[in-house]
Amino acid sequence: MNYGNILSSAWKTVWKHKVIFYFGILVAILPALFGIIYGGAYMYFAPNFIANLETFADSPASMPEPNLVLIIVAVVAYFVFIALIIVISALSDAAVIKGTLLAQESSEEISFSDLWQSSKPYIWRIVGLTLLAGFAMFVVFMVPWFLFALIGIFTMGIGFLCMIPFMLLMIPLVAIWYLLQTLSSVAIVAEDMGIFESIQHAWKLLKKKFWPLVLMGIILYIILIAISMIVIVPMQIVQFSYTSAFTTPNYMNDPADFAEIFRRSGLISMIFTPLSAFAQAIAMTYINAAFALTYLDITAEPENDEEVIEYA
Repeated sequence: MNYGNILSSAWKTVWKHKVIFYFGILVAILPALFGIIYGGAYMYFAPNFIANLETFADSPASMPEPNLVLIIVAVVAYFVFIALIIVISALSDAAVIKGTLLAQESSEEISFSDLWQSSKPYIWRIVGLTLLAGFAMFVVFMVPWFLFALIGIFTMGIGFLCMIPFMLLMIPLVAIWYLLQTLSSVAIVAEDMGIFESIQHAWKLLKKKFWPLVLMGIILYIILIAISMIVIVPMQIVQFSYTSAFTTPNYMNDPADFAEIFRRSGLISMIFTPLSAFAQAIAMTYINAAFALTYLDITAEPENDEEVIEYA
């Protein structure tokens, strides 16, 4: 596997065909809007709530009763938000993968409508794959976690010690799980496979090219972390700079200080959540394109081992 060729070609493909990039960043829109709305609500409502804490403490009866309708609306809105994220992510993944594959077949410009029409047949299969993978991961990881925690309660904490090797084991298992799911997504688009057929096909490829795929996964994960850090590091610096100003002996004596922290936290959310969402979307666009080319590489059959496959 020519890692350098795949990594450089993935970037050239996304850069040349901007429509792939546009579909890739679709997944960032909802999280960005959520960060802006959440941060704005935090800035507006939290200080007022803090200002009323003393009143509620002196007179608990003055605290308003929970509004059941608002709670139900909030819960429903949350699940609708998650559902939209899953569907838009599936559309984004399908379009990036399909666009990358189309770019290797022809040098012509890919139009938005063509890529949209070409990607639609795979959206719900990728949604199904995502839900299936999420459920399987919950069963495989969360059920043992719950059992260890339960044992820890009845064994004075000994059971919690048993969780340490399990947590260490989770790291490579999650990585392999992600590789399998990503290869399955590419197989759905590249081979027009069903969900279970794509998983079986991806598993065969993973066993056949295990270490090359693991190395590619590590490289792309490092790239994802590096791009994410571009936003995370400045955010941490800003957070530290304003929180350190409140670590004085008189800190928290005045509710206004506490309210100011909430106000600034809301402002940070409004600024950095959209930036973080778009940075990760850009990274994932590149990663999906790279995995699409990786799939082409490991499924190709060159005439000899030294033949290098060139990508557009």
